[in-house]
Amino acid sequence: MTMKAMMLGLVAGVAAALGVALAAGSAQAQMSASIRGPLEVFDSHGTLIGVLISPNEVARKFSDGQWRQLVLDRNSLIPSAIFYYRSTNCTGPRYMSFDNLSLISEAFYENVGSPGSAGKTIWVPDVTATPTSITSASAWGPVGGNPEGCYNSSNDSFFNGGSVTVVPAIPLDTTSKGFSPPFCVGGAYFPNQPCRAE
Repeated sequence: MTMKAMMLGLVAGVAAALGVALAAGSAQAQMSASIRGPLEVFDSHGTLIGVLISPNEVARKFSDGQWRQLVLDRNSLIPSAIFYYRSTNCTGPRYMSFDNLSLISEAFYENVGSPGSAGKTIWVPDVTATPTSITSASAWGPVGGNPEGCYNSSNDSFFNGGSVTVVPAIPLDTTSKGFSPPFCVGGAYFPNQPCRAE
């Protein structure tokens, strides 16, 4: 398969996953033109959210200047924040697991507020902290496919014996720009998307 065919397939696949209709031959026409930029994701006000990196993930430069990936769909940010606690009732210092091998760090959305949080917040692992192993007695989040909530270590399939390598969790400011669904794809490949404010 040629690189051109692979790119056409990628553009068509991402567009199909996001419900964007491509007219016959329009993907070919877009690929024939010079590539002018990435697929960009905008909110309902036309504010740029980030660059599409998979059908449900964007890379975004946050207010602290760091690029991170975030999970969303057309209608909302997807709750993905999982906090670990030493307590049995999801109180006290909150921690997150941390993958230091990724090229781009992850950001995680909390919709329903955990104890001490109002919810509707994006959290990130503190990448400046030294990872430490703790015995976690409880966790908050969409644990094991369940809704957001507090789960204790009796859920052995998730806690793996209770020991987890973590760093402190840090909230990020999300009120300054963007994140007002529905979201859509725009940018160079789809310059006439109706949700992009010009």
